[in-house]
Amino acid sequence: MKIANLNLNLAFLTCLALLISSCDPAQQLVFINNSDSDLDIKIVETFNSNYSMSIDDTTLIKVKRGRSDTTNLGVGNWEINSNLDSFLLRLKEVSFTSKADTTILTDKTLLDSLFRKNIRGDYKEQIVINIEQ
Repeated sequence: MKIANLNLNLAFLTCLALLISSCDPAQQLVFINNSDSDLDIKIVETFNSNYSMSIDDTTLIKVKRGRSDTTNLGVGNWEINSNLDSFLLRLKEVSFTSKADTTILTDKTLLDSLFRKNIRGDYKEQIVINIEQ
């Protein structure tokens, strides 16, 4: 009787673990710096609040010359549930700063093209941006 209860409990816990675990990959932004200097990358997103105002959230990423950096932005891939579209709606600006200059991208069409054409990975979970200034 105790063994039957133990087996039932084990079966229940196994099913519960399978239900609450997810096999979705992490959504990632990968920046590869193949330029001749270190880079500072700034990503500015705007969030609309319920109080008729917007809130900016800024992510700063430092990528050394010849290195890469991966930033996780959630779970899933970029192509389902309009994940990329939602991200691009919030995206206000992306800038790349090196010793020599700063490039600031604010044009929505250009940002859409930059991110959409660089979707990679077996599950379309990564956006890989190769910088070669």
